[in-house]
Amino acid sequence: MKSLFCLMFLVSCAQMQALKDYTLTEEYQKKEKLDGHFLKPEGQSLSEGEVQKLLSGKIVYQEKMKLVLAFEDEVPLFKVTSAKEKVWKELLSKNKKIADIQVMPSILKSKESTLDSLRTMAILMQADLLLILKSRHQSDFKHTFLSHGEAKTVLTVEAIAVDTRTGAIPYSTISSQTLTLEKEEQDFRLRDVIERSRLAAYDLAFTEIMESVSNYFNN
Repeated sequence: MKSLFCLMFLVSCAQMQALKDYTLTEEYQKKEKLDGHFLKPEGQSLSEGEVQKLLSGKIVYQEKMKLVLAFEDEVPLFKVTSAKEKVWKELLSKNKKIADIQVMPSILKSKESTLDSLRTMAILMQADLLLILKSRHQSDFKHTFLSHGEAKTVLTVEAIAVDTRTGAIPYSTISSQTLTLEKEEQDFRLRDVIERSRLAAYDLAFTEIMESVSNYFNN
């Protein structure tokens, strides 16, 4: 029974790997280069010709690419710092294609961002790839007998990569994290420890996503 389970696990992993690496297959590489802009304003649909072109074409990436991050959280949880930028660059240091990474300033975003408006801003920043991230979370706090209490956060971050030249979405990923932190002396209010748990969970999720994106575009 154990051998059967191991075999099923290996087959499952192989199938997942095959799906993940589909763009490396000979079948995909035989497709024609995808040309044109396919991202439509809200309310407009793709024509049948555009649909067929999208499904029968392949995205051809530049040898070196610039990646722009767009954080689309209603309440910003992730705080961009120089230390975190250093971590991003370390994650991408071994990447063959992603040569630069920047964050889209909030001043460039409209009040109600759309895929098309974010793509336009990414193009103005001369980016080859746009990574849009959006999170949702739930946090709670409970008092415990042996400590000052603890905060628990369940957080999920979704990310989609957009090819700025075509508007096509070649890759998407998701990361879910659960984190519990005890209240410490520097936490003057319950809100402080809850905020720390949210930020720590977001850091873990974001790092996982960046590693996933780096691996995907490293082929």
